[in-house]
Amino acid sequence: KYTEDIGGDTFRKKVEARLFIQQSMLWPEVHRRAATQPGWQWHRADALDHLKQECVHQDCWREEGQYVNKGPFPKPKTTVRIQELSRDDDTGNVKLRVLPVNGDRVYIEVGGAPATPASEDLGGRRTYETGDALHVSFLAVDSSGDHDTGDSVEWTNRITLQSREYTDGDERRIEIRAAPPAPIRYTTDGSDPKLAGGAYDGPFVVPSGVRLVLAVAEKDKIASEVHEREVADKPQDKPIDVTAPAVWRQAGGFSCPSASDAYPFINRLKKYAAAAGGLRLGVQSGSRWVELNFSDDFELPGDSIEAQVEHLRALMPTGEVEVSAQYVRFVSGQSFLDWIADSREPYRRDEVEP
Repeated sequence: KYTEDIGGDTFRKKVEARLFIQQSMLWPEVHRRAATQPGWQWHRADALDHLKQECVHQDCWREEGQYVNKGPFPKPKTTVRIQELSRDDDTGNVKLRVLPVNGDRVYIEVGGAPATPASEDLGGRRTYETGDALHVSFLAVDSSGDHDTGDSVEWTNRITLQSREYTDGDERRIEIRAAPPAPIRYTTDGSDPKLAGGAYDGPFVVPSGVRLVLAVAEKDKIASEVHEREVADKPQDKPIDVTAPAVWRQAGGFSCPSASDAYPFINRLKKYAAAAGGLRLGVQSGSRWVELNFSDDFELPGDSIEAQVEHLRALMPTGEVEVSAQYVRFVSGQSFLDWIADSREPYRRDEVEP
């Protein structure tokens, strides 16, 4: 009566016929029945738990606490899977990949209202650019009717702030921009701009003695993080600290649309022991492409980027390589200056952070 056949449909059907006899049962009760029924065959002690794990993985059974339910189950409702591909920090425009799950049509509603079948039809597109929208709702529908329509899925943008200090004659001014555009409040005395901020309506003269400007933007119940702008005595003359780490956030990011651009960029990362963050790696051949995206705060050194690019090229050998990054982190300001001397790339002083 001992069996080693504890996988597949045969063993599952035996368990469902003799032990798992109800649609939903406590799993310890299934074990108890196996131990007390004289007609039940012998097997490995972990056979039942192994079968449960396999059936749950294949969605033949489902766990709810200590209870296990067996199928057939109702077909799942439609939903939408949303992936952020890229974001333009100057405008706040986000490129999204929108994939219907258990459906074949996607409807879009911009603003706070949920998407409905009466909303804009995405058609055959699977990417969507948000422009200056802060809220976008997506609804997936199965035109065949096999799957009921689920709830709409709302995607929410974030508001980011950028600032720059510049000289206008003998005056120093600060300009603040929100992306997407949103009302800005700021303070120059160190107080919380959320509570005591004045309305920002354009570049302003830095008052004498001010060393820190704080700003925040808010629209449609979405608020940015508090943005800090340190004011130096002579920001345009402030040298780069050659001993401290440095981050270069080039305006528009670092874009390498071909292999002839991507590999020199990767080689410089390796040469100067630098790491790039906010990466997007891809290979495109005609209308076919593969892509690997990383979050803004995920950084990789040059050799790791090269390894991931080669992995993508193995999937699509004839495609064109594309590499982009939002910033490059250097172990020291000297490494950054050496990079600049080697590449002869132009840069603005306010793009380099300590």
